[in-house]
Amino acid sequence: MKLTSILGHSSELLRIIRKSYQPSDLIASDFFRKKKYIGSSERRFISELVFSTLRGFRLFEYCMNNSVKNIRSILYSDNEFLILVTSLYIFEYYEKYHSIFHPSSLACKFYETDDTELFQNLKNAVIEKFEIDIKISEEFFKNVEIKFNELDSVARQLLHKNKPLVDNQIKILSLRYAMAEWIVENWLKNENFKMSINEVCELSESLLSPAPLTIRIKLSQISRNEVLLFLNRNNLDCKECSISPSGITLGKRTQLTTLDIFKKGLIEVQDEGSQLISYALAPERDDRILDACAGAGGKSLHIADLISNSGKITSNDIDFRKLNELSKRAKRSGFDSIKVENMSKIKRTSNQNKNELKYKLFDKVLVDVPCSGMGTVRRMPMQKWRLTPELLKKHSNRQLKILEEYSRFVCDGGVLVYSTCSLMAEENEEVINKFLSQNKDFQPYPLKPAFDKFDIKIDGLNVHDFTLRLMPHKHGCDGFFIAKFIREN
Repeated sequence: MKLTSILGHSSELLRIIRKSYQPSDLIASDFFRKKKYIGSSERRFISELVFSTLRGFRLFEYCMNNSVKNIRSILYSDNEFLILVTSLYIFEYYEKYHSIFHPSSLACKFYETDDTELFQNLKNAVIEKFEIDIKISEEFFKNVEIKFNELDSVARQLLHKNKPLVDNQIKILSLRYAMAEWIVENWLKNENFKMSINEVCELSESLLSPAPLTIRIKLSQISRNEVLLFLNRNNLDCKECSISPSGITLGKRTQLTTLDIFKKGLIEVQDEGSQLISYALAPERDDRILDACAGAGGKSLHIADLISNSGKITSNDIDFRKLNELSKRAKRSGFDSIKVENMSKIKRTSNQNKNELKYKLFDKVLVDVPCSGMGTVRRMPMQKWRLTPELLKKHSNRQLKILEEYSRFVCDGGVLVYSTCSLMAEENEEVINKFLSQNKDFQPYPLKPAFDKFDIKIDGLNVHDFTLRLMPHKHGCDGFFIAKFIREN
């Protein structure tokens, strides 16, 4: 398939994703299902190009908009096509991005060409698509290069500023590092978790890379070394996770569902940061445990594995479809300690028979609340472009309500863990500060003893810390926030 044709299909998919509020990965799957004539290599190339472009959309759009002097009219015919071309060119042009698995390396491999030929193919694609002169095409790419260099140079100078940034400087950083301007300002100024200019830029740039494929090992049944050997025998590049003792990161995407160890329930796809939440809970045999917002059950399954299928785990969610999926996964893994429950039924019973229900039912309660998903934007890049201050406030209010609702199920002396996959203080520190001020029977509880129990070392985690932020640029995993409390007698 010609590069022009592939870019055309890519621009169509990009346009659909940006207009829809459905998950981007589901949209892509449906798109390819309807276009069965697109081969597997082309599908992979289109997916990588589109998702890489979405991650850095604001940067690519800025460079493109400031480089189309003589071909302004083409913006109205296929804006997305030119943004994709711009992103491909910048990924190839900017040397720092060469270490990232990005579409230009795929393009060179796909077309069995080198960087120079790829650039010529890009110029020809623009000429063919928009029926313009070669000089105009060359001028466009030269302008992209100039605009990117100008923006990058100014942004680098800002990294060394000691004074607070003014609005225009914040805008420059948000353009260069492809992040919403208000989010950059929030990270720089939020008193609950203020970041330095360098850290904001490092974090934003880390979110331009694709997230790794990480699996969790069912350690009660098989060792990590055994799984590593199995994967190596199947010619799959892999390595141990640096923090989670049950994690393995694979070098590239692969169809895990075809592997025997997956069919037997010995491995599950789960980000390393997500795995650490269950370790923070530190479940013990015979504990009564509530996974309050269980979703499809990744953490419930991990908890069951940590206590070797002993104890009683109640997995709750308001989404019955997710609970059905959880039931299937628990059955595949052989965990009969997991009981799928909709707690709204318990609450109704409580209202009708107040003397029959005791709220303090569980030794440990995990409240992994629905959130903005800012910590997972490498996987779902549209999250960072759709989040608004108003929506963030709604998330925060709802999260506090959920945390207070399920904290009532913690027994005296029991443990409560609150977690999000967000990088926003409004969903993290602000929620737990309000919770502690309004619920005097809960006190901060250090995280380090729980991690020490599993020989987990986390740089910067101090003895008395009861909160932990996992950051993509520091820890390599998705962004997560974990807080731990104990209910006093």
